[in-house]
Amino acid sequence: MSGNGLSKILFMLMNQGKWDGERILKESTVKRMLTQQWQYNGSNGDNYHGLFQSWGLGIHRITGTPGQDVILSNSEAMYGHSGFAYGLVSNAYFDPVRKQGLIFITNGKTEGYTVSDKSAFYEVEQAVFEAVEDYLE
Repeated sequence: MSGNGLSKILFMLMNQGKWDGERILKESTVKRMLTQQWQYNGSNGDNYHGLFQSWGLGIHRITGTPGQDVILSNSEAMYGHSGFAYGLVSNAYFDPVRKQGLIFITNGKTEGYTVSDKSAFYEVEQAVFEAVEDYLE
């Protein structure tokens, strides 16, 4: 999917199922998707080094746990999805209260990625998050 396509999905979810004036999903469907269905308790699955603390229905729920799943420090809750495959790293997340989101897609590098010392996201992701946060201030 393209960044443009991802932005349409984020806007639709951020607007309770509407995009470009049209209802795509019922508001109740979006609410159900974003509602916590799973929360990591220390032994009920793999939280991928602290990154995955909570999930809705296919939606990664960012809890803002310091050192683990923080994207934008000024956002109390964010929803979306990260991607990693064959060197690709991508993110599409939004804050429904602040009505802000971010999408980025990057190609890989042969030596792999290192995890940030500030969160469980990769350093390249953390650098993008910090740049977005600086821009939003």
